[in-house]
Amino acid sequence: MFRFIIALFIIFVIAGCSPFSQDDIIGHWEAVEVLEEGRLMELDPSEISLKFDADHYLFTSTISYKEAGHYALEGNHLLTRDTMQQQGKVNKLELIKLTKDSLQLKMLEQSKQRILKMKRTD
Repeated sequence: MFRFIIALFIIFVIAGCSPFSQDDIIGHWEAVEVLEEGRLMELDPSEISLKFDADHYLFTSTISYKEAGHYALEGNHLLTRDTMQQQGKVNKLELIKLTKDSLQLKMLEQSKQRILKMKRTD
């Protein structure tokens, strides 16, 4: 019985762990491709970047858009809270891929699915 409880505990601990490491996301990222509803968007992806340190992020995009604040990894999601806005809401982005040199995020933008593919630049 004791072994069963230990095995069950180990399964819950492993299941609760994020498949992504915060160490992997820290750094500077630049977009290489942006897809909306599966179609390549006609924009300069190099204008879009994300920078992460231990607990803050900075997002810059086209038309001089900026966002910055706190972030956290939760399972296969990236949670961001823009503290530049007074009523900064929490955004939940799906992490499709996160490796030492590649980051892919899925999000909804005006009810349209958007996928942001990025490469590490530092």
